[in-house]
Amino acid sequence: MTGERSDIPGTVGVTATEVVTIAAADATVDPQLPGDRVHTHLTLTTDLAHRYRRETVRILGNVVEATHGESREEAIGSGDSDRVNQTFALWQSPLTWLADDNPLGATPVLEIRVDGVLWHEVDSLAGRGPRERIYITGTASDGRTTVTFGDGVHGARLPSGHENVHARYRFGTGKAANVPADRLTQPLTRPLGVTAVTNPRPATGGADADGPGLTRRTVPLAVSALDRLVSAADYEDFARSRAGIGRAAARELFDGRRRVLHVTVAGTDDVPLDGDGAGSATLRALRGALTEYGDVNLPVRVDVRELVLLLVAARVKVAPDHAWEFVEPRLRQVLLRRLGYEGRELGQPARLSDLLAAAHTVPGVDYVDVDVFNGVPASATPEELAELLTDPGAPRSSVPAHEATYDEKIHTVRDTGGETLSAVCARHGIPLAELLRLNPDITDTRRLAKGRSVFVFRGIRPAQLALLSPRAADTLILTEVK
Repeated sequence: MTGERSDIPGTVGVTATEVVTIAAADATVDPQLPGDRVHTHLTLTTDLAHRYRRETVRILGNVVEATHGESREEAIGSGDSDRVNQTFALWQSPLTWLADDNPLGATPVLEIRVDGVLWHEVDSLAGRGPRERIYITGTASDGRTTVTFGDGVHGARLPSGHENVHARYRFGTGKAANVPADRLTQPLTRPLGVTAVTNPRPATGGADADGPGLTRRTVPLAVSALDRLVSAADYEDFARSRAGIGRAAARELFDGRRRVLHVTVAGTDDVPLDGDGAGSATLRALRGALTEYGDVNLPVRVDVRELVLLLVAARVKVAPDHAWEFVEPRLRQVLLRRLGYEGRELGQPARLSDLLAAAHTVPGVDYVDVDVFNGVPASATPEELAELLTDPGAPRSSVPAHEATYDEKIHTVRDTGGETLSAVCARHGIPLAELLRLNPDITDTRRLAKGRSVFVFRGIRPAQLALLSPRAADTLILTEVK
């Protein structure tokens, strides 16, 4: 279902799309209205997350879940019973992996059949029997996925045959698949009756394969907990080692009712992860895995990081015999690497000294005069955001980024004539339904009297990740000092 939201006071034109499940559909006619048309009443299994303007609502049927990747079926080789550990490579790469609740966090979309019989993938051939139809996968130097079979002692050998080893798989992956809503409009095939396609919600969760640097960081984490989660550090290491998760931080916190283990995560390269879990298979799989491998008596909550977008404006003096058109791209690249995702951790403040130290490693930089060094948290209210962008102030020595913490934020009405609920929502940037949820004692929804205090936030705030984003070019402004 999609439409324009009506639960954001003072704002128009904000659209939203949510996936709902229909519990019942009834066609009725009002007998009190002569000539009334047939109306269809839909009953949903859950309440809507937002409220919408009636005239903009559209119900989208024929909705199917889609993931990135192109399907392919091909013969990859011929079996020879006289040879051991035969290895073949898939013709297309990279192999598509989908989120799963196993310890790795993902499963390859790959099916191997020999003479029409399905063989099964395992982690290792060691300890396997001579008749087990199994194989292991690897990666060749050119990035293609390899399939290796047994030697007749540890895993069965392949039976002899001509082109009798077939693979059915999907290829294509990466953060390039995280396309905005309504971007996919051309189907590769057009089944009978299909006239058009679209993606009403943005795609999330896609991540590139781990590079050497990330591999060095995550491989040791996989053996630190051994898939048995006891301490907070175990939960953190387990989450960080999973496919699609680049940063994780775990803390035991009070959520207002009980003690919980809170895990804050960020996607690899900070790719989008759906915070409510409705559209992110990565988060759903992570929550399921933490429940399966963790303490059944310990409540676990997983949230996506809160972004603190760094704002930097600096004037740069170029050293003699150097040109600005060569120095500026190198300086921008160094700053994005030092203060971007690669050099940041959850809950780590960004310091001005780090920026200056990184800038002076670039050949051709004489000196740097920083005019703006600040951060915009995603939780900033509209008033705070407008004030910060209007007057960022003097450069700060450090931009804070807090760890996950329980927080309560209270608004006190100071206007003599009172204040409407819509005005409170507009000031703090929250929907009216959320304000009423936080304050169930509010019965008069017309106006709040002077001196009345209401909660505008109460709960756990996830850990913050302060960084420079290459997707927001205007947040890093470099000018040359003539």
